[in-house]
Amino acid sequence: MLPTNSEYQLVDLFDKEKFVAETIAQINKDFAYELPPFTTVLDVNGGVVLKDLVSQLEIILREFNYSALLQSIYRIDLNERKFNNALQADDFSKIAYLIIERSAQKVYLRWSYK
Repeated sequence: MLPTNSEYQLVDLFDKEKFVAETIAQINKDFAYELPPFTTVLDVNGGVVLKDLVSQLEIILREFNYSALLQSIYRIDLNERKFNNALQADDFSKIAYLIIERSAQKVYLRWSYK
């Protein structure tokens, strides 16, 4: 299973174009009610893709009202402690990373049990 908080392993998985596409699709599914879908397919280059996704999500998250953000976080099933720590620190890039990490975990688990 994909370990949590392992940016190194996420970067490795983000070298696979199909994994990136499925992770973006999962993020789109998780935020279907709040966001327009991410339509840009980014060049697959590990950390670059991950960094770009974090940047895009961070900008969007800053515009959410608190109630909508909480609803999204619970629906995505983020670790509440990690989310609250990042929120208290006003670290939206960390929240964005946690969202991508959780979406990537969902994709990884689907791949593992196919």
